[in-house]
Amino acid sequence: MQLIKVESDNSLLIELVQNGQGDPHVLVEVHQTRDLCRRNGQLQLRHMKQEVNSCAKNLR
Repeated sequence: MQLIKVESDNSLLIELVQNGQGDPHVLVEVHQTRDLCRRNGQLQLRHMKQEVNSCAKNLR
């Protein structure tokens, strides 16, 4: 079993992945992430503020 850790500064995205709500045509990535986690193991999601998200900082 594999643990997949996802950190995001987008709390709505985390909620959508965890709860499975949303339009499948708009949220393809959310559904793909959820499906990947179901097949490959455990999913751990964590919300973090944008100020401490170094990946997001580098994309600006």
